[in-house]
Amino acid sequence: MRKSPHRRVLWYDGMPDSESRECQYCGTLFVPDLGREIAIPAAPPSVLAAHRRAHCSEYCDYGLTYGLRPIALNRMAIFERDGFRCYLCGQPTPKDFGSSRYAPNAPSVDHVVPQILGTDDPDNLRCCCRRCNTEKLNSTLWEKLAHLLLPELNFFPAVLLRVLPRRPILSELIPFWRELLICDGEPVEDRKQDGFVRLYNLLLISKDGDAKR
Repeated sequence: MRKSPHRRVLWYDGMPDSESRECQYCGTLFVPDLGREIAIPAAPPSVLAAHRRAHCSEYCDYGLTYGLRPIALNRMAIFERDGFRCYLCGQPTPKDFGSSRYAPNAPSVDHVVPQILGTDDPDNLRCCCRRCNTEKLNSTLWEKLAHLLLPELNFFPAVLLRVLPRRPILSELIPFWRELLICDGEPVEDRKQDGFVRLYNLLLISKDGDAKR
């Protein structure tokens, strides 16, 4: 039986292989067997090593291997915290639509930073309408917006980020989502073309309201 879903694994990169640790999935104390087979076929060496070091047996290999135990999601708590309103487009997501899988404004839980890169902790979870969640998929908000902010240049989002004076925060990117993609539940038809310039100028202003030089 799995232990508390809020427990963190005692495993990290560089940890001696002779040192015992808790299995990331079931919590069993074990010493890694670096020769054992894992349950995932055709896995590259890095995945083999990660599973062998994070999991006690092949029965646990389908758990995540990113150094954190998965945390059980309390979806209703997230919806209530966010007032049943989509954090991206701003439209209400009625509680009665919770079981309506295909309703565009039905509430769903979105990982601000995708689960494969982030966590299941409440600060990384938001109430999101299904239309926005489907549009965002497994991207970060920046990855989704980058090509729309500067469409004439075929830059990777990570490269474009280096051009900005500082890293944008969530509250600075959401207005651009509503301007370029979806606002109040409806897709945006007429997109402005000066989004990157306005974002750049916005980021020149520090958190204290002073222009950076």
